[in-house]
Parts: sequence; C-alpha cells; structure tokens
Amino acid sequence: MATQHNDYYLPTGDLVLQVEDVLFKVHRHFLIQDSSVFRDMLNVPPEEGRPASEQRPIILQGDSVQSWSLYFGLYYSRGPFYTGTPNLSTEEMVAVLQVAHKYCMDKLQKDIVDFMTDSGYGTP
Repeated sequence: MATQHNDYYLPTGDLVLQVEDVLFKVHRHFLIQDSSVFRDMLNVPPEEGRPASEQRPIILQGDSVQSWSLYFGLYYSRGPFYTGTPNLSTEEMVAVLQVAHKYCMDKLQKDIVDFMTDSGYGTP
C-alpha cells in the first residue's frame, strides 16, 4: 500500500503521482507548464472519465522518490534558478537532471546543465 509523501502530498494539489510506494499530490499546472510529456499525458482524457486520485494515481515507473522529492523541493521553493545557488550535492543535481530529461523539462534541464557547467559542479 502506498503512503503519502510527508512534504509533497498537498491539500490543494489536483494530481496524484505514485513513485515507488509513495504518493505525491501536486499541482498539475506546473507539470503541464514545464514538461511536454506531462502536457501530452494530461491532455488525454483519463480512463472512464475519472482523474488520477489516491485510488488511481499516475504511476511513474523507474523513478525514485528521492529524485521527485528533490524536484518538488526545488520547484515549490521557487527553484534554485530563481533564487540563487541550489544547496544540492552533485548526485542530487544529477537525480533532478534525470527527471528533467526523462519528462522533457527542457528549461529545467538546460538550467541545471548550465549551472553545473558554470559552477564547476562535480569537478575536483
């Protein structure tokens, strides 16, 4: 049985995603705005006319709870690329980059790559 994420199961969220055994309830607007994959996925009418819910979440296969937690942490804090330097390790930046790449979040992907290149992330 899936459990609700401690930070990103939002009472005002209108989209339920399941990653591993964790449910995220977030705002579809932001995912549609940032991701062509989610934009296409969410423009298709749900089966039987029912939207994703806790009983029928959209299941994201092959992703990690940590990656999505980091992504939502960046996004809901207005993002590191709006407010300055993100406080993430190289591994955490790569985890968010993998989500951005997989779901065609082109702007976020470019921002992460540019930031990592410009700041020398991961170089000794």
